[in-house]
Amino acid sequence: MSKKYESEEYRLRETTKKLEALLRGLKKSGLEDFMTYMSSPWKIIGVNFLAGIARGFGFLIGMTAVMAVLIWATSLFVDFPLIGIYFANLQNALETIAEVVRQ
Repeated sequence: MSKKYESEEYRLRETTKKLEALLRGLKKSGLEDFMTYMSSPWKIIGVNFLAGIARGFGFLIGMTAVMAVLIWATSLFVDFPLIGIYFANLQNALETIAEVVRQ
């Protein structure tokens, strides 16, 4: 009978070690912080609001840079014979779009 209890005790110790390792892993993963964050709706709204502002600002800066490069690139081709007229029209259209975006 004692051999049976020793076997059960060994399995119980091994299971306890595995559960402790799982608990350590969960603590390292930040699950507790995530659950605290998810339980506060105002914190979620605030974080998403700030993220939206950052995305909008990033979009604005990115589009400004892209438009500047496109206008500069089309200005290089304006003096070409035959196709220069098309690039001049394209440059004017891009500048008009840039004016609208700035407003």
